[in-house]
Amino acid sequence: MLMIQGMPIAYMNLILIKEEYRGKGYAKQAIIRWESEMKDQGYKMTLISTQVDEGAQHLYRKLGYIDCGGLVFDHTPLDQPMELFFRKVL
Repeated sequence: MLMIQGMPIAYMNLILIKEEYRGKGYAKQAIIRWESEMKDQGYKMTLISTQVDEGAQHLYRKLGYIDCGGLVFDHTPLDQPMELFFRKVL
């Protein structure tokens, strides 16, 4: 959970689907279920992220998530592809 201007926002840190189960709708089902649970708990918005070199960003957009920023750690000890953030109002 994150707090922004006093409003709690549910943040999905990680969802991992084994390679052999990808492309079969499991991630979509899991995210929809998670969103439902977060809404039932009173959250008004969710935040989710993925690296730019991962395909999950396309699924998130199909599920109604909107790009809302990125985090870059180039030339640091945490050097990695940019982390993209997405938001969705529940």
